[in-house]
Amino acid sequence: MIKNFGMKETIFFHLDYEKEEHEFGFLSLTINNEEILNLEGNFSFLCVDLECFYHNTSSAYQDNFFWQKTEREIIESWNLFFNSRTLEEIDRPEVCAFNDNFYRVKLPLDSTFFDEFVFIGYIDDKGFFHIKMWKKFNPQYVKDYSIPFEEFKKLANEISEFLRREILD
Repeated sequence: MIKNFGMKETIFFHLDYEKEEHEFGFLSLTINNEEILNLEGNFSFLCVDLECFYHNTSSAYQDNFFWQKTEREIIESWNLFFNSRTLEEIDRPEVCAFNDNFYRVKLPLDSTFFDEFVFIGYIDDKGFFHIKMWKKFNPQYVKDYSIPFEEFKKLANEISEFLRREILD
């Protein structure tokens, strides 16, 4: 079965699943006409990610600290931290690489669909949600996206409700 949410021009989620498989399926995420993810994973974790985002937006994403840094500064800080430690030594890498500001803007996208990437967001005074995304391990670039915040928040709620009602039931 296939279920689509949103518009490719701003933000678009494409879910492809079999009713018998229940919570496992494919997710395709498109932002500003660019497909950024097309992965298989567990929809129950996606549901939790989106619910966390939806319910924790009132005071989050107000800090533009990372939008004052260049792409090179972000990549260098991130890679310097990761390349100087073993996996066993890495504890809260985001804070060690940057600072606690990171958790004020980190999107709660931690499921298997998103575990290869880091997502941070900032809401400007015009209601646009600016998203930065990079690979967790040895990123070469930082992608920037801008979408209407209320649209993303609405989709997060719609998708999590759909997943609970239709797939995870």
